[in-house]
Amino acid sequence: MGHIDRPPYVVDASAVIALLRDEPGAAEVERALAAVDTTDPTAALISTVNLAEVHQALGPELPASLIGEVDSVIRPAAFSATHARGAAALREPTRDLGLSLADRACLALARSLDLTVLTADRPWARADVGVEIRLIR
Repeated sequence: MGHIDRPPYVVDASAVIALLRDEPGAAEVERALAAVDTTDPTAALISTVNLAEVHQALGPELPASLIGEVDSVIRPAAFSATHARGAAALREPTRDLGLSLADRACLALARSLDLTVLTADRPWARADVGVEIRLIR
């Protein structure tokens, strides 16, 4: 897998979960986030829909110290009406990949800002939706 080296990013829940659980791909996410300019509030974003996924998946195993660490680099982006329309528009083009609403929310945010997505979800690599998708594993 090639090195991920093009910030800014939209980070999918799967990448954040891999990072926080030290799963395969965590090192790729760490390298990507190390390249982020933390003074730029749009350098690494996560849709609030995907942030909810992180909290749901990790629940009580997500200590406040880790939340603070992640929040210092990855900033939440509100799921707006524009993103909602974008996610809905991606339903048909991604139907055969089985992408969820949260997956499409991530892609819609990235597409609206012309940013690269970091994800662990391999089927996304086959998505032809006008967004650069970087797999972390």
